[in-house]
Amino acid sequence: NSGWLNGDPSSDWYGVQVDGNGRVIRLDMYSNNLSGHLPESIRNLSQLTYLNTKQNELTGEIPGSIDNLKSLEWLLLSGVEQKDPNYSSDTYPGKKNEATNSFSGSIPYIGHLVNLQVLEIANQPNFENTPVPEEIGDLKELWFLSLQRNLHSGGVPASFANLTKMRHLHLHYNKLSEPLPDIFGGWTNAEYVRLGENQIPGEIPSSVGKMVNLRVLMFGRNELTGSIPPALLDGSLSRLHTVTLEWNNLTGSIPPIKTNLTVLTLDGNNLSGILPDMSSASRLINFGLGWNNLEGEFPDMSHAYQLRYIRATANNFTGPLPALHTNNSKLSRLWFQGNNFSGPIDPSIAEAVKNGRDPFFIVNISNNRFCQEDLKNLKKDINALDKVSEFNYHNQNEPICGAISNNKTAQMANASAPESPASDATPEPEPLPVQTGLNQNYPNPFNPTTQIEYTLSDIQTVSLKVYDMAGRQVAVLADGLKQAGSHTATFDAGSLASGVYFYRFITNTQVYTRKMTLVK
Repeated sequence: NSGWLNGDPSSDWYGVQVDGNGRVIRLDMYSNNLSGHLPESIRNLSQLTYLNTKQNELTGEIPGSIDNLKSLEWLLLSGVEQKDPNYSSDTYPGKKNEATNSFSGSIPYIGHLVNLQVLEIANQPNFENTPVPEEIGDLKELWFLSLQRNLHSGGVPASFANLTKMRHLHLHYNKLSEPLPDIFGGWTNAEYVRLGENQIPGEIPSSVGKMVNLRVLMFGRNELTGSIPPALLDGSLSRLHTVTLEWNNLTGSIPPIKTNLTVLTLDGNNLSGILPDMSSASRLINFGLGWNNLEGEFPDMSHAYQLRYIRATANNFTGPLPALHTNNSKLSRLWFQGNNFSGPIDPSIAEAVKNGRDPFFIVNISNNRFCQEDLKNLKKDINALDKVSEFNYHNQNEPICGAISNNKTAQMANASAPESPASDATPEPEPLPVQTGLNQNYPNPFNPTTQIEYTLSDIQTVSLKVYDMAGRQVAVLADGLKQAGSHTATFDAGSLASGVYFYRFITNTQVYTRKMTLVK
């Protein structure tokens, strides 16, 4: 039906509304099996306020003449539909993924659409490597902007600071690679800000704390650095319920948590220090902390009555597992592996699993420091449930049973353990380092080799292994007794695919995890 809009659309097409003078003011062509191109003649609909062409099979470039529609308030060409309560379902049907149009080229100049309130041109991979138009920042009536999944490059325009009516910003799944400009200071109406799955470097602007109506902030899977802005967790943003910052390069400690978040995911950063008190987060549902350098005891979680999962994989947590709410039917996943947890296991763990979801997908407490005596009751209780899909409690390293034992015997027993053929160099004699530690690999990103340096304050049995994002071991760089001093291992990823990898360094008393990026 490539000839659409020929003739009189007011009588020939569903979804057309005219004013008293017979001028088309609303053109809702949603899901009409339309094909062909948007015609240049669309400029003639100069009184149009609403245009929706989603869920069709349109192709070609978006005509530049669309900039002539100066009365336009809603422009919906392609994307994931977001229902607004101000519009009835017959003119703006509910949430659906209707990314069927396939436009080419780029978003044309639309700087004259000064009445525009809603702009949605999403899910258009043919726009790859084109910028987000700077002039969008001049559309000061705009409150909804969705350009997600277009593979735009460059950065978020600094002109977006003008969009003080913005409530919904959806720019996730692009290729944005410039630091975020400080645009949020005037965004007091903003509720949803989604910039995840890009390549954005630099620090999170402190002005995020000015978005007093913010509900959802999703910045995960970028290259963000610096610390977590305290305003995201200290309760000053009282409506905020979702914060996702996973898989960045954030450092420092986690600020005090005094807010009723339901989602907090911080996995895959370089966060360190002690986890703050969690008693204010009773509504927490998803809690992700994996692959950081957090330490100390895990705080009590028995107040979290609707928790679905805790992911604490590959940190340096010590002491007992946290107590859990025992009557939560939503709980389904517990990842505590790869830490230094030890000691008696709180009975609330088994009770929470018993009353949790059926099936309960996973309980993983492997690669910690539990004694078999401490594990005995938990294994008995969970195995009796016949509802847990995966229960892993193996590989308890240097178990702590009562008082901490002297590791000298274990060190000598492991002295003959075979070492990986990876190039772990013997250091020249030098003054002993102050403390045991693991450095960031260099170079990073790398292709295909990189060096990983670690230091030991005394003779210790160590393990240095590399894993992919799925948790599969891909290399062993050290495994056995090492002398005090500095050591350097070379990781050769020549046979591996580009992506993020993790290296995990285990000593007699500590577990360290870092991430690195292979770019081919």
